[in-house]
Amino acid sequence: MKKTISQKIKTDKSDMRQVILNFPEQFRFGFESVKNIKKQINNLYSSDQLTLVGNIIICGIGGSALPGSLIKLISKKFLADIKTQIIIHRDYGLPFCASKKSLIICVSYSGNTEETISAYLEAKRKNFKIISIASGGKLLELSRKYATPIAIVPARIQPRCALGYQFSALVGILEELKFIKNVQKKLLESVKNLNVKGLEKTGEKLAKKIINKIPIIYCSQSNKALAYLWKIKFNENSKIPSFWNYFPELNHNEMVGYTLAKKYFSIIILRDIDDNKRMQKRMELTARILEKKEKNISFIELSEKNIWEKIFNNLILADWTSYHLAAFNKIDPMPVKIVEELKKELK
Repeated sequence: MKKTISQKIKTDKSDMRQVILNFPEQFRFGFESVKNIKKQINNLYSSDQLTLVGNIIICGIGGSALPGSLIKLISKKFLADIKTQIIIHRDYGLPFCASKKSLIICVSYSGNTEETISAYLEAKRKNFKIISIASGGKLLELSRKYATPIAIVPARIQPRCALGYQFSALVGILEELKFIKNVQKKLLESVKNLNVKGLEKTGEKLAKKIINKIPIIYCSQSNKALAYLWKIKFNENSKIPSFWNYFPELNHNEMVGYTLAKKYFSIIILRDIDDNKRMQKRMELTARILEKKEKNISFIELSEKNIWEKIFNNLILADWTSYHLAAFNKIDPMPVKIVEELKKELK
């Protein structure tokens, strides 16, 4: 008997469906969190200090690294104001390039991510410029102890679901520091147009194709942050392995791996209307060649002209697809028990 959406949602004990539906509302709260620290930022960092910033190092891991990845993606395509190098640091401590000229932005949704706490403490020890984003935890405690600015975002959901809070807080901080201009208003207008409800059926349909398969997401190099987002959603929401790669690199190695493929995979190609024409041709030809080995190939079109709608509609589709795949497999999409088990053992 065919399952209905209402039947499948019984597995969603944490009501993740409502979290997805509420996603556009997160951006307003993220910007509000920055308003409360404007004076603190201006008191701590003079305009002279900020003009000397050599790089912006965004320290975060897991779902809290996603805002930095998207900023980096968008800065290449859209935010021409960002002349300063952006570095995403997913590890303990700080990278070798960190110096007195660096601006360290520590992002931890829980505020207790030990790798990010490690980065904060090293930055503080070396007297670097630090700003943080968190919902509470140790990072909030340290920020208050050492009087460093922190944007406090709403809590109680998983970090991967809180991208709107963290991303808008990051944008708000960069705008307040004059690294970017006039973004907040455009972003808030754009998220009103996100097709949250309309994309659920599309996500459910795609999820049906992926049942009992391992999803592999491909895209152009410029959109690799989006492919990585899809992978994370399948891992954490659907509780299955997933992998990603980008064109043209995968044409020179990974595609050869399908020579002995056994139809285990579901290939998803993110095709951007703004991709290089040769890149689009590579995608078409690759799909045609791989179809002989893996019949399960889907194209996801990134066709919106508005950069914000393009990115966040794609993210919402990834949410719905991974959500419904979890539902088909009769598993609650929200908890990440294996991660919590590891954290417990590390303590």
